[in-house]
Amino acid sequence: MPIVRRRSLFVAYLFWVLGLVGLCGLHRFYTGRIWTGLLWFFTGGLFFIGQLVDLFLVPGHCRHPE
Repeated sequence: MPIVRRRSLFVAYLFWVLGLVGLCGLHRFYTGRIWTGLLWFFTGGLFFIGQLVDLFLVPGHCRHPE
């Protein structure tokens, strides 16, 4: 079983804030969710709705990175 390290919540939220200025999806790349990170990047955070939903999902992504 591979060892998965938790990610920093501060860094993840810092990347999430960068999504508010147009760099959407960086927080998803950071937590290992590459495919949805690409989706967020090319669609502007799923037209900003997904970016807002991720405000509440980031702590879970940091506790259980892929």
